[in-house]
Amino acid sequence: MAGWTIEQRPTVVEEKQRVGDLEMDLIIGHGHSGVLLTINDRATGMLKMAILESKEAALVQAKAVELLADWKQHLYTITIDNGGRPLPEGVCLPSEAG
Repeated sequence: MAGWTIEQRPTVVEEKQRVGDLEMDLIIGHGHSGVLLTINDRATGMLKMAILESKEAALVQAKAVELLADWKQHLYTITIDNGGRPLPEGVCLPSEAG
């Protein structure tokens, strides 16, 4: 499995036909008072989400791994829109985290 920014993702992901191509987003509350992690499958619309205490990379990564544990064998890609910025040092995708 590979992680992609929106600009880098393979053409097959754009077709929204293959189960296992995911998109991950963080929704930050007003005044940075809360964080919602969403992970959805582009083909089926299936959604995993969790409320987080912060947007700290290690916390987001740990929760993503937890949420995706039962989907792991079906994953192909995870697209992460990070506002055009690279992911923080030390962040890896769920399949790389073991």
